[in-house]
Amino acid sequence: MRRADYIHSLDKYKNKVDVIIIEDLNLGSVTVTNDIENVIEDICRLEKVDKEQFMIVYKDSEGSWDGFDTATNKFVGLGMDRWYEAIELWLSRKTEL
Repeated sequence: MRRADYIHSLDKYKNKVDVIIIEDLNLGSVTVTNDIENVIEDICRLEKVDKEQFMIVYKDSEGSWDGFDTATNKFVGLGMDRWYEAIELWLSRKTEL
């Protein structure tokens, strides 16, 4: 089965929030969006981290930064130009609840 092509990094945003940052390389294979569960599992295994402890943002094949909530296994539409803007928007939404 073909898999998504991507790069990733881990960050502690503003020294408060652990984030997995995923960027779809868009090399013609499966998109990160369509392979998100496998991508997250691969990253967590490689980095030896628990996905439940991280916010996950990813740059999709269209160039937009969105999120994936591992607690609900649902995408979080953020539509931002930069990963840190996506985190800020997501955090602001969480505080509104």
